[in-house]
Amino acid sequence: MRTFKQQGMATILLVLLIGITVMLITASVARALMTKKEAGTAAHAQTNAQILGWAGVRAFQQHLESVGGGSFTEIIILRGTEVTLKNVDNTIVKAKNIQVIGCEAENVPCKVIADISADNKSSKAATTITAVYDLVIEQGTIKVKEKAVKASFGGKLTFTGGTLKAEEPNSKVVLNVDGPILITEAFKLENISELTINATGDVDIACSHNGIDCARFHNVNINSKGSITIHDIPTGDAAHFGELRAEGNIKLQTRVNAKNLYALGNVEVTLQATAQNIYAGGNVKVWDRSHVQNIYSNGNVIVETNSSSKNVEAQGYVMAQTDGIINGTVKSMGNDKYLGYAVYLISGGEIKGTTYVRGDIRVVLGAKARDIYATGDIDGIGSMGKKNAEQKNIAELNFPRVDTTSIYQQINQDMNFGTLVDVRPYKLDANYIFQSSYREERVFLNHLKDDLGNVYMTSNQNGTLTQEMIEAATGNRITFNQGQPLHLGRYKLQGSDTEYIGAICQSISNGTGTCNSTIINFLPRISIDRKASGTRYLEHYGATNNWHVRSLLDKSSIDNAVLAPGIFYFDNDLWIDGYANGTEKINGADATDNAYTNTFLAEGSIYASVSSPRIFSPYSFLRNNINGDARLICDRSFKNKSGMPINGAPQTQSVSTTATKYLVPVNLCKNETEFAQNMNRDPLTGEKLTVNIKKRDSDTTGKDVPKIDLGYVALMANGMVRLGECHQVYGDVYSREYTQIVAACLSNSEKSVISGNIATQGTGNDISKNTFNNQSTYIIPKDNTSFTDEIEREIKTGTTLKSTDAKWARYK
Repeated sequence: MRTFKQQGMATILLVLLIGITVMLITASVARALMTKKEAGTAAHAQTNAQILGWAGVRAFQQHLESVGGGSFTEIIILRGTEVTLKNVDNTIVKAKNIQVIGCEAENVPCKVIADISADNKSSKAATTITAVYDLVIEQGTIKVKEKAVKASFGGKLTFTGGTLKAEEPNSKVVLNVDGPILITEAFKLENISELTINATGDVDIACSHNGIDCARFHNVNINSKGSITIHDIPTGDAAHFGELRAEGNIKLQTRVNAKNLYALGNVEVTLQATAQNIYAGGNVKVWDRSHVQNIYSNGNVIVETNSSSKNVEAQGYVMAQTDGIINGTVKSMGNDKYLGYAVYLISGGEIKGTTYVRGDIRVVLGAKARDIYATGDIDGIGSMGKKNAEQKNIAELNFPRVDTTSIYQQINQDMNFGTLVDVRPYKLDANYIFQSSYREERVFLNHLKDDLGNVYMTSNQNGTLTQEMIEAATGNRITFNQGQPLHLGRYKLQGSDTEYIGAICQSISNGTGTCNSTIINFLPRISIDRKASGTRYLEHYGATNNWHVRSLLDKSSIDNAVLAPGIFYFDNDLWIDGYANGTEKINGADATDNAYTNTFLAEGSIYASVSSPRIFSPYSFLRNNINGDARLICDRSFKNKSGMPINGAPQTQSVSTTATKYLVPVNLCKNETEFAQNMNRDPLTGEKLTVNIKKRDSDTTGKDVPKIDLGYVALMANGMVRLGECHQVYGDVYSREYTQIVAACLSNSEKSVISGNIATQGTGNDISKNTFNNQSTYIIPKDNTSFTDEIEREIKTGTTLKSTDAKWARYK
């Protein structure tokens, strides 16, 4: 049996988008090849049938949404029936053995279970998938549950190039920015079906700068508490934006297409730009070969220079000039006037529909108007005649104003996203806690289990950390090592005179730093020198003025990562370095030559740039190792720095060890092969927990915010996070200040990547430095992220089906 999470099904179900018919081509190829390659072709045909089956799963969900639009009784009568979803060209896809559970009345949950069978007679292959759908019925509304990823930045956000990419095609992404946004240069969107940008400042998208690919902008919605400017698409296909809302002005320029525009200020559409409906609290100008549908303005409206609109309603004056055409109805209240006129047509300007004017109208120099109803004079109309307002119901001239209050509310309903970031509340969730007062030679162990079953814990007693241990034999929690942190001592392997670093022990010899008590475990990989000959670099961890972890002189891989698995906490700045390709090649090093599988927390800033560090959060490494499981975190055996496995406990001189694998971070791991994924939940009730964070340290009170499961997090800093030089980060990134991707990557190197999500608070001295450069890729993951929220999208249809949610499915 093979099971799938619902969010994981989405990728497979995208096959539906290209149509079941396309699959028939594959089927015919399979049939044609049934000669000497029968076995391989049969497997191919079976895969084809499975794809058809998954397409049928989605097709039946759409069928439920369709029939549910009549009444919920339409769902009930499906019980025991059979629905044909496809029957063309020897391809039959059906929903059979339909069970309906519940669905008796509105707002009562119901469940539909069906066997989705796919039979491709041409390829002689078939499959059956049992699918379960959860439905909720509510009169008047369909609510479809969807997944959306939300990223939040504090301060200005600048994309000077780079790519915003969703890992899963057709993803919905929300980008929240507590400040302005500037997008310039070769910026691209990939795999994103809908992007919503919420910004508390201005949004400026400059499509002409060095190849920014605005042509890929489809269904990009923007809500701004400032102004929106989208301009300059010099070549290629036009951009297609969605709903744009601004408390300030909106300007579209140079072949930018948008749906509806809502502005409390002015709106300008120019240089072959287009829009559908415009709702403006201020003035509207459409000019230079641009076209819109309907215009509703609390100010004045100008249509000119070979541009057009359909219907226009204005509280001020309406002007059409220089071959500006209004194809539909014009209504002008004339509260503001141009040269004393409520409607002014000149130089080929034309109104083709009916004109209603509260005030005077002037039509001169080749301009045209037809049916006119005016309370004032009609000047220059000539042979077209005159109709005054008395010939039409006067109420028709009392047109409503644009509802600016509604626009304001729509903009601000999604603006409550201020991110609060602080690593300090998570200190006792870390597995390895480093304090500057002890430098790099000592560390507190926390939530870590050894081979004997003892669990090392750290408590905070009035601001003082105390090392403790839960004894496996008795279950008692005792003060361990007199409450002091463990030593990180030196050791020698049997048969070697080289002294290595990173053994965790209770005591060391004075002067030499060598462990003189039993080695509990190891922090870096086995056989790491303190300082390589002829270099200035210490391996693998250390502290000068700040903390650092390094892999400059030795390669590492996911299954033999630089440090022991778990969450690391540092009370100052942290520098993370990758592998320098053996020749101290700092810039443009290959990120695939090194690996960290940790969460890094720093009370200062985090700098991850030198020699292209590659960092996987504990949960995220599986995304690049799909055939693996949690053993690399929860049951990781020892290897030396060259990757050679060590059977049993490492053979050490002078002092021994019973450890055969790294300490297990029990707060990350459910068992040897599964992650717990519950660090943010109450262990008894399962309810989500909160942490209290002050926006500024000087604040007297803080705010309770949802606690994060640190297994998803790669980097979290109370200062800034600064990344560069071909870094690769797989996991979420949090910063109390801002995040920068600053260093260019060499053309022949692995590109800079963040495959996770990013949130910044923006409380530093300079909050305007969230930047992404043109060599970076910011990947929105399909899962394994602490930012994924389930949202409901309401569609007002007058139907009865509230939602259909395919909960799980399996092959039969």
